[in-house]
Amino acid sequence: FRMANFLDLNKDGKVDQQDAYLALEQAEKFYAIVESKIPLYRPQINIALGFGTLFYSRSFSYTILFSQSFRITGWPVVKDGYEKLVIQYKAAREEVHRQAPSLSEARTIVANYREEMQALQEAYKAATESGDVSS
Repeated sequence: FRMANFLDLNKDGKVDQQDAYLALEQAEKFYAIVESKIPLYRPQINIALGFGTLFYSRSFSYTILFSQSFRITGWPVVKDGYEKLVIQYKAAREEVHRQAPSLSEARTIVANYREEMQALQEAYKAATESGDVSS
């Protein structure tokens, strides 16, 4: 088992940008499933968190105090920040999808120039070795 095989989602033998897109799409699908199922299990989640807090907390009163103060003061800020993050992530993802064709075109152009540069370097090397630098 190699990590590269695990990360190669499109099975083309290399880990590249396409694999990153596939990983993000899978993560978004998983998140959508979890987000749609959470309201169905909200009471069970609250009970599990409550029992966890009761049985594994040494200072239950401080935990309750913290959770209540966070709910009142911190949660609105975190929630607002999360909503802004989601909006920015969607905008960035749309921008990447919009510019992806131009990025692949740029990659092709760079590859073509690389081949031309190698040919020019070989011609220059051959010219300097033969002493014919006039061409």
